[in-house]
Amino acid sequence: MKTIKIIFTLLIISVSLIKLNAQISEIDSLENLLQNHKEEDSIRVNLLNEIASQYQSVDRDKVYEYTKEADRLSDKINFQEGKIESLNLLGIYYATQGEYQKALEYFELVLETNQ
Repeated sequence: MKTIKIIFTLLIISVSLIKLNAQISEIDSLENLLQNHKEEDSIRVNLLNEIASQYQSVDRDKVYEYTKEADRLSDKINFQEGKIESLNLLGIYYATQGEYQKALEYFELVLETNQ
């Protein structure tokens, strides 16, 4: 029975590492696209938001960094869909940090912006 638990634990760890490796690979690909796309447009906003989304289970600081940049650029180019996505990601970010009031404020902004 102890051997089965050890094997099962190792299997879970292996699957988790494979998933994490795939996610990091996806992040690297998206960051390369971002690096090559210098224009301040909706494509860049979408890339920033997607990278932030991918970082959610890897690096919370990066989530905040990329999402704030997407939010700033969305305002600059008046890209409402990108703004809504960045506000939603910021709400999720604050919720995962345990800052529920701040998260709620961002989710309310999503609703206001979406009207």
